[in-house]
Amino acid sequence: IVTLAPERPNAGALIRRLSRRGVIVSLGHTDSTYAQCVEAVQSGATHLTHTFNAMRGFHHREPGAAGYALASDSVFRELIYDRIHVSNEAAALLLKCSGAERVIAVSDGTMAMGMPSGSTIQMWGHTCHVGEKSVTLASSGALAGSAITLLDAFRNLCDDFGLEIAI
Repeated sequence: IVTLAPERPNAGALIRRLSRRGVIVSLGHTDSTYAQCVEAVQSGATHLTHTFNAMRGFHHREPGAAGYALASDSVFRELIYDRIHVSNEAAALLLKCSGAERVIAVSDGTMAMGMPSGSTIQMWGHTCHVGEKSVTLASSGALAGSAITLLDAFRNLCDDFGLEIAI
């Protein structure tokens, strides 16, 4: 899986090349417009990374990548559901628009998983604070990842939305 921003130069050609080679192309960390998302999917992208996070938000005149996540029938959407990265209401909207079968639970887990809340760690050259479920940059307080496991993400989805895990 490769995550890329479709608004970057030559993204369409790279998406076509990667998808022809069997690589899953996921759109993320992007300020792309809705039209750029459409073009990227036509070129072979099939996923959205960390839906709603690090992507252009929804606006009624330019729905961007978040709007594409809500409207598209053709992509899988990753959802970090630690109840911090994405609110319950936004997750509910995504599930309602997409259907649970098109949503992929991810933890965005970092090396902070399992560490005590209140710990300070060095991660990617940054000082970070470990919370109960999240990791934030000490310098700005911005989210730097999650401290939940994938099982926690599934449990949150099941508890909040009545979903069931088929084993």
